[in-house]
Amino acid sequence: MERNIRRFKKRYRGGSAFPPAHDQWLAVHRAVALSLSESLEPSEELTHLLLHAVDAEDIHRLIEDVVLQEIDPSHLSRVQALQKCAPRELASAVRSLMNRADVELNYIAVPYLRERLAERVVPGGDIPMPEVAAEIAELLELSDEEITILVALHVIGESGDLQGCLRDENGREALRAVAKTAGCSVAEFSELTRNGSRLYNYGLVQYRGHRDSWDDINLSAPLMYSFISGGVDDLRAGLFTEPRRAAYVPEEFAVPTSECSVMAGVLKRSGALLLAGSPGVGKTEFAYALAEAQGKHIRALTVDVSGLSMFPSRESSSRDRLLLTRMAQSLIDPTTEVLLIDEADALLQGAGGFLSMLGGGSYDKAELNELLEELKVPSIWITNAISRIPASAMRRFGHVYDFPRPDLRTRERMLSERLAQQEVSTAPRFARSTAQRYDLSPAAIERLVSVMKAADDPAVAAEDYLQAASGGPLSEEFRILPAPAGEFDPQLCAAVPPATELLTDVVRRSEAGRGVRLLFAGPPGGGKTQFALYLAAELGREAMLRRPSDLLSPYVGVAEKQIAAMFREARQSGAVLVLDEADALLGNRANAQRSWELSQAAEFLQGIQEFPGILIACTNRVEHIDPALRRRFHRHAHFGALRADMLPAALGRFFPQYSWAAEQAAEQAALKRLCAGPALMMSDIATAADVLAFSDEPKLSPDRIVEEILSNASARDMTRSVGF
Repeated sequence: MERNIRRFKKRYRGGSAFPPAHDQWLAVHRAVALSLSESLEPSEELTHLLLHAVDAEDIHRLIEDVVLQEIDPSHLSRVQALQKCAPRELASAVRSLMNRADVELNYIAVPYLRERLAERVVPGGDIPMPEVAAEIAELLELSDEEITILVALHVIGESGDLQGCLRDENGREALRAVAKTAGCSVAEFSELTRNGSRLYNYGLVQYRGHRDSWDDINLSAPLMYSFISGGVDDLRAGLFTEPRRAAYVPEEFAVPTSECSVMAGVLKRSGALLLAGSPGVGKTEFAYALAEAQGKHIRALTVDVSGLSMFPSRESSSRDRLLLTRMAQSLIDPTTEVLLIDEADALLQGAGGFLSMLGGGSYDKAELNELLEELKVPSIWITNAISRIPASAMRRFGHVYDFPRPDLRTRERMLSERLAQQEVSTAPRFARSTAQRYDLSPAAIERLVSVMKAADDPAVAAEDYLQAASGGPLSEEFRILPAPAGEFDPQLCAAVPPATELLTDVVRRSEAGRGVRLLFAGPPGGGKTQFALYLAAELGREAMLRRPSDLLSPYVGVAEKQIAAMFREARQSGAVLVLDEADALLGNRANAQRSWELSQAAEFLQGIQEFPGILIACTNRVEHIDPALRRRFHRHAHFGALRADMLPAALGRFFPQYSWAAEQAAEQAALKRLCAGPALMMSDIATAADVLAFSDEPKLSPDRIVEEILSNASARDMTRSVGF
């Protein structure tokens, strides 16, 4: 299709003699030629035009009745040679003879040929309507004047003779002749082809330059190709991508049932739906699934419109898509189809503003608003961001949905199904463990399964690919999720109330559909954040970990927006929201010195109060948190130092080479030293294990282990004493 259009556009721009595909278009060509001949003064170009419009019989009659009577006798031999010319060569040969003999013959030949042509044109003066033009007019609900203009412009554009005649006239006379040919006045012609007219808004006509003359108005490539081929279906060719079926159903996405119902209602009443979200989260697949669930099929507008524009350029692409969207809606059956405008960022953001300053093919936002208001078919628009879409356009969508990334259950299900479809064998818990470790987008799942299918060892290939992708350019689609450390044991958390009781309470309230807000306090290293991540894993949810650096900003007002977006994302995804270093985020307003400190605290206060999910705030300095915010938490828990009875199990987790619980002299002596020393946190033992792992000592003694642990504890106490 693209190759045919390129070939067609090359021929169109160069101008060529009109090759009548059948008698219908030949009749149109003759009617247009006759109309122009009645409006233009006789000329060599007009004679040439009429010679190509009449039959060979008419040309022979011209030779006998006019040329032989007016020509100089010295050219008689040339006249006799015309009798042997082939029909295709006859018109050019007669024109050549008249040029050499006497140019004044044009004033005699033109009226004569006009009379012959009038005998072959259907009486009445109207341009005959080819069947394909009549079908297009009915399909797009065009008036008689509108379709006649399109037919006339098509014939003029296809004929180098017609264009040549008009170029010899001044602009006003040429426009008057074209309008008369189309059966309307100059004012009507200008009104029906102006920017904002139905022909323009449907993408049927396009402008080259700034419409300084009649020949700046041209038909769009799809319409031209449809006229040439004689098939209405060719009007659709190139406008839409290849149709396909949905790969999923709406229930497989992390979209609430209530949202699906609202979106289905928008499509049912032929409204416009906007899906926004980061790339690769499955917006397009969801659109196909949503439409198919309503018993309809997606007709996706092509993203690359360069092959459909007569004058393709980078600057015009957004405007071309806007105009072709109007045409596309006329080719959609609203009872069985849904129009999909994918990658609509430039289209929606091109209405003035930022893109207009960069020369990105901007247009007045009123054009976009008008398009959205006049859409009469169900449509789904997909964009990655809504920040630069004009507010006036946003209001015209039936519904706007911020599409979430797939949650843990959705990722696991999608990955399991794709592995089964591709017949890739994996370990029993591979899909679940991978979904817990990585926030995979649907696009990332497809890539991962493709890599595994092509590998000899799918498990090894998957691990290598995930590690590489999560740290490369595609890291946004392979995000590593926060998870408790592999050696974490909740039984080693010295929490009050106990960790088991906290877990029971959270599970009970969660199963009852009630929100949970927990405040974990205590010195560093007690396992507060690790236990919060463990709770999320036990609940089968992903953890959404946020630190001050993720939310705070040096720019006024940005932090408040990021805080609100955090609560909104956690609410939509159902994740357990974990605030680390919460004292830096929930500071006491009594100590605030700047207005933005108060506004951030107020944003947190409102967000926490209204959050319906599970929120866990972790802090080393609970006294620095605003009292009003502290009261918003359902339960407070304190994570302290390890108790003496916990030490054998804690040591055994990191140093299993010794039997710390047994009555061995060396181990018992080491335990006594630890109990007599400063209070120990779990992080003191874990850090000692990391340091000693690089030791050159062949065998670490219990005393050497204890020395390193006590050293870490002393360093921790020292930093606390100086206020770090």
